[in-house]
Amino acid sequence: MFGGPPITYSQPIYAAPPYAPPAQPYVPPRQQASASAGQRSAPQTIVRGARPDDPPASERRPEPKPKLDLPPPEQLGIRTAAAAPETDWNAVHRRLRELGSTAFQSRQTADGVLITFLLPTSEAGRQQRIEAQAATEAEAIRLALARADEWARGR
Repeated sequence: MFGGPPITYSQPIYAAPPYAPPAQPYVPPRQQASASAGQRSAPQTIVRGARPDDPPASERRPEPKPKLDLPPPEQLGIRTAAAAPETDWNAVHRRLRELGSTAFQSRQTADGVLITFLLPTSEAGRQQRIEAQAATEAEAIRLALARADEWARGR
């Protein structure tokens, strides 16, 4: 049916040796000393640190929290920045309209805030420039309006 040489089965090249049990049973090293003395002891119990169960909620007492008294920052030599007063922009714009301001500009600079506005003069086509610079916008506006009031009184 099939072409080619017939298939033959042969013995394996390597045969495993037959199993032979060891001459003496294996004794672990911990038990070796006690086994040789003829005493058999129970294995040691290993206890790992475990927290006891929590008592029921009805028996629990709240732990007192430690009270911390911290001194104020000023007492430790730390200066706190004073809260910048809010600027009432409605009042600022109302005052600028009363003065007749034609332009207003607020600009951040490396030194703080620069406020600039222009007020009309008695000469046609000329305007007076009022400027004030301060660390905060509120302070710069206060200075600029004070300068404008001073200029308006001297006009």
